[in-house]
Amino acid sequence: MLDLYNATDGNSWTNNMNWLSLDPCLNNWYGVWCDPPHTYVTYLNLERNNLRGVLPSSIGSLVHLTFFALSSNPLSGSIPESLYNLTRLVSLGLANHTMTGTISPAIGSLTQLSYIALGLSNFSGIIPSELFSLTSLSSIYM
Repeated sequence: MLDLYNATDGNSWTNNMNWLSLDPCLNNWYGVWCDPPHTYVTYLNLERNNLRGVLPSSIGSLVHLTFFALSSNPLSGSIPESLYNLTRLVSLGLANHTMTGTISPAIGSLTQLSYIALGLSNFSGIIPSELFSLTSLSSIYM
């Protein structure tokens, strides 16, 4: 989690409350929610929070995430391949930014996904058919 903070200029976020304290679950980091025993980060919502820079590949280690929202931030670079390790994701919000690159066919590994927002961005290429094979997907914003 601190990799995300450092890679996206956390000192300049609109709200970075408690992000440099020891434990995201016990210290109530802004935009972070954890499972009831406060063991795993399951929800990360940093939309409209002035995150700048490239998403670190370590984001893929947050394997308990079910909700991940970073829309409306000046992010750049491409989606790290490790993001597709987040197989418990139900909601993914990566819209309205300056990220580039393509959407990987590995998106098909996000089998629990019901909502995805990737619109208003600079992604290029063909939308992978694997996206349309996600049987839980009910809402797409491209």
